[in-house]
Amino acid sequence: HHLALAVTYGGLPEVRWPVCRSLADVLAVVRARAAVTPPGAWVTVYGYDEARLAELRRPTRDELDAAAPEHPVLVIHHS
Repeated sequence: HHLALAVTYGGLPEVRWPVCRSLADVLAVVRARAAVTPPGAWVTVYGYDEARLAELRRPTRDELDAAAPEHPVLVIHHS
């Protein structure tokens, strides 16, 4: 599994999730990374788990697009 992640996502900038307790926390991580990433470049985050969020759901595409409107976003789940 780790080898597959290294090969697939190894060339993309990555942010490991801090402890997120809500969707607002998750979207704040995406916004913060987007703020320091050139427009059009990938915002990639790894370590996401919706089971640990108060809402018990994933962020929607619309929520991610609103958090990083000038960037493609890749959220890699990990549980």
